[in-house]
Amino acid sequence: MGISDQLDSLADGAYIPQISCTVWLKPFDLAVSQEMILTVPTDEETREFIAEITLRRLSGTRESWLRLNVGFVRLIRQHLLHWRAVSDEERREMFAEAKEIMETQFVA
Repeated sequence: MGISDQLDSLADGAYIPQISCTVWLKPFDLAVSQEMILTVPTDEETREFIAEITLRRLSGTRESWLRLNVGFVRLIRQHLLHWRAVSDEERREMFAEAKEIMETQFVA
């Protein structure tokens, strides 16, 4: 979790926020895992952040991976839609909480 090594030319050269992790999809007995990279660059047209998700299968059959990702992507979409509905005050609180977590858990 953290910041990508890519600069966002539309955000005054700031680094692009990014989350990268390994995800195991349910049901676990199918042994389907994937690498997920979620980046949030600035959109050229709207100048707002847009979410880009990259999924790379690590284990499990291709057919199971494709089938199980329907529900996974739907869940990610619901979370992103919820974020759009959150008030500015709630966003500030969530940012403060995330910053505290990152500062305490990811200090080098």
